[in-house]
Amino acid sequence: RAGEWGTPINLGPEVNTSGIEFAPYLSPDGQFLFFSRRDQWENATFSTIYWVSMELVDSLRAR
Repeated sequence: RAGEWGTPINLGPEVNTSGIEFAPYLSPDGQFLFFSRRDQWENATFSTIYWVSMELVDSLRAR
């Protein structure tokens, strides 16, 4: 959408967990969403990087 981020959408427990998800990045070809997660913000010294196909994101968004 015009190269800008829109309003965040909660995609349900498959994506939005009880952890802290942050730093979203869309791959240049638009096929993958990368993000970081920390399970306990105060005690975490590192975060884990995940990726998900945009096909999955689109299917969750359509719910």
